[in-house]
Amino acid sequence: MQKLVAFIVPHTHWDREWYLTAEEFRFYLCKALDEVFHLLEKRKEYKFTLDGQVLPLLDYLAVKPEKEKIAKRFIKTGRLCIGPWFSQPDEFLVSGESIIRNLLLGIQISKAFGGAMLHGYVPDAFGHIAQLPQLFNGFGIETAFVMRGAEEAAEKLGTNEFLWVAPDGSRVACHVLETGYCNAVEITSNLSNWVRSFKRFIPGLSFIYEKKAISQILQFLAKRSQTGAALLLYGCDHRGANKVLFSAIQALSKTMPRWDFVIATLEDYGRILRKILESKKVPKVYGEFRRSVYHPILPGVLSTRIYLKQKEVFVETLLEKYAEPLAALAMLKTHSDFRALLRRAWYTLLQNNAHDSICGTGIDEVHKEMMVRYAQAQSIAHLIVQESMQTMGQDVMCDDLETGSVLVFNPLPWPQASEVKIYIKDMKANCLKTSDGTVIPLVSVKNERIIACENILKGVRCTEKRAILFHDEFPAFGIKTYKLLQCRNIEKRKRVIVTSDAIENEFYLVHVNANGTFDVVDKQNNLEFYGLHIFEDLGDRGDEYNFDPIPNDSAITTHNLKASIQAKRLAPWKAALIVKLKLPIPRSLRKDRIQRSRQKVIMPICVTLILQSRVKRVDILTELKNTAKDHRLRVLFPTGWAEPKIFVDKTFAVLESPIGVLLPRKGGVECPVPTMPQKAFVALEKNGNGFALINRGLPECEVTGDGKICLTLLRAVGWLSRDDLYTRTGHAGPALPTPEAQCYGNHAFNYALYSYKGTWHSSGLLPVAHAFLAGPIGTEVSSTVLLTESFISLDREEIVMSACKPAEDGSGVVIRFYNACGKPIKAQIRLKFPVKEIWLTRLDETPIAPLKINNEILKMEFGKWQIKTLKLVLKEIRKAI
Repeated sequence: MQKLVAFIVPHTHWDREWYLTAEEFRFYLCKALDEVFHLLEKRKEYKFTLDGQVLPLLDYLAVKPEKEKIAKRFIKTGRLCIGPWFSQPDEFLVSGESIIRNLLLGIQISKAFGGAMLHGYVPDAFGHIAQLPQLFNGFGIETAFVMRGAEEAAEKLGTNEFLWVAPDGSRVACHVLETGYCNAVEITSNLSNWVRSFKRFIPGLSFIYEKKAISQILQFLAKRSQTGAALLLYGCDHRGANKVLFSAIQALSKTMPRWDFVIATLEDYGRILRKILESKKVPKVYGEFRRSVYHPILPGVLSTRIYLKQKEVFVETLLEKYAEPLAALAMLKTHSDFRALLRRAWYTLLQNNAHDSICGTGIDEVHKEMMVRYAQAQSIAHLIVQESMQTMGQDVMCDDLETGSVLVFNPLPWPQASEVKIYIKDMKANCLKTSDGTVIPLVSVKNERIIACENILKGVRCTEKRAILFHDEFPAFGIKTYKLLQCRNIEKRKRVIVTSDAIENEFYLVHVNANGTFDVVDKQNNLEFYGLHIFEDLGDRGDEYNFDPIPNDSAITTHNLKASIQAKRLAPWKAALIVKLKLPIPRSLRKDRIQRSRQKVIMPICVTLILQSRVKRVDILTELKNTAKDHRLRVLFPTGWAEPKIFVDKTFAVLESPIGVLLPRKGGVECPVPTMPQKAFVALEKNGNGFALINRGLPECEVTGDGKICLTLLRAVGWLSRDDLYTRTGHAGPALPTPEAQCYGNHAFNYALYSYKGTWHSSGLLPVAHAFLAGPIGTEVSSTVLLTESFISLDREEIVMSACKPAEDGSGVVIRFYNACGKPIKAQIRLKFPVKEIWLTRLDETPIAPLKINNEILKMEFGKWQIKTLKLVLKEIRKAI
């Protein structure tokens, strides 16, 4: 009889920072990997999987560089598996491009060490995005190992292995770690405990006869798989090597002679898992994974330490929309090469993308260190932006012009009208002239000046600059230059109407009510919305992982408050309504943690509603000072549309979402919640009308059955983990206080609303939402030719450009687009580059096929929700350094 196979995979799951800081965990990492390397040297049959990421090895070698040759030897022979990730990310709280850079950098570094494990191992992410199979395929990865959120799919199918299909049809052979990534950690220490750990998975498991119980466990694991093998993960959080494993395997082999126990890596198991892709009998599962059974998905992390989420989006946007595209244009114009600095910025940012980091579920010291990394990545990206724009300005310099010019860059592949803020040395200029002779007024920002230090390598000069604002229309993904002038009798036509409690432009009339809510009239589409923007505060007895409402708690709202209202013209093209409220809320929970304190504190709130001419969007800035503990603050937008269709911007896709709260599952470890993750917006549609709420770094929202959008602004908690929650069984981490997770102090939140006729993908929502996230930026240059130039433009608004960057090999520019909707799209892309060749590539920039361009026009067909990456090999590009 042929023996059954049990793959025993020695591994560790290494949370880089969590209940200890990265440096504290590094201390134990050195001990753990010393043990691993010792066993790899002593026992030729020993193998080790380093958590599917490369960052732990880099942290180790930073203090033990002498181990690099040894590490490379074991990696090349396949006994030590690293990658494909740089760090184990959360998938919902970082951008799609961040996920791509994570894999790109992780695989590059792994290959430099001798080889990357090309299997999608994601053991502990708090749920999984729908497009992950397509992203994996873009790196030649055909398998996935997942846990949280995927167990319900496995349970319904009766198997933990299936084909996981992305919205575009991409697929991977998926293994669900339904018994966890620690399912064999105790086979060397306490078999009784090991057997008991399977009780919840195997009804009728024997506890009297150990041999029978072990047989039941192995048969259960093999039967649940499509491979017929049992996968035993020998390791857990922050574990090293254990030489007792060999004697334990000998004992198991004697006890279970029908089984062949093999020390393996996930690479070994992945090779047989990949074979199920060829089978027509293997079931398919579609969509994202966010339903827990045995392992909670911990949905409260979407709003824990909200300042981290805001900073993540800010730095990602700075890199993706400005630093990388401008670096690509600077390379095109003057052969500047910023690839090494971009890599350093991503290296720094991706450390913060680890799931316990960006989720905000660590001790306070961890997240202080994250903010330092954000500042470092931001500084690098900012300097690349400034240097690239100056380089571009110098490249089109014209010596016969007077000094004092401005260059503006629009990062989107659609034209956009917008306000731009720039700091200039010229203290007298009051207007700008464009290439067609148009004169545009500018305004100074009162009391906003900076000291800018420039010319660093030629003798630093520190100069005072003032902030100016102006408003114009900008070409699709291009630059526009202006000459600074002093104008007489410049016309400053007031384009936004202002009254005592209302503002109006050509698109919207916004009126503020006495309680601080506001009404909106969409003049173009004859739509009206009333009583928008109610603040709602609820008690939260949860921890950093889960919102845990107080039973029978009554929401405190601003509905009956009296607001202070001020209308203000900010510029000829812009006006605002400033609404101030004082919201009394309980200071904290009571000591029994089942009610809120009777003692009240005041939370001051200032809301600024802004309209600009030529911009169809109501921009909202909410500033507040959090003075209370243990609560969740949201802002509500009641549309009055019962049972609308819901469309949510997700990673590389806009997907329809169901309404309503999922029913709790009997015996489940976590109650389902109505909140959900979002990227740029959530949109409601009914009877041919649409209402969208756009946000900047606010990833948690809810839509109720009566058509109310609830946007979470703040969640304040004081514990890393607690075991007394109503919404989750047991701890999710150590019970440590985290006072800074209460998020005391000042906060600012940016969001906007947009209404439309028709559907989200034909109404202009995507260009409007992305313009809110990434508007034009500008800088002063010494002198330049006046021009308006577009480098990339799209004829379809359903197609989004997510990246424009220098190619990894330095030979050209890489541009990435995706179809955000669920129907095939034919698009025309105008590319104004000196192109020698254009290639369709994988996400890792491996060429797939050449493409033809005709008169700067590239015609492309996109399948539903499909991502496509292009590499433009340019004429006369400097050889990569």
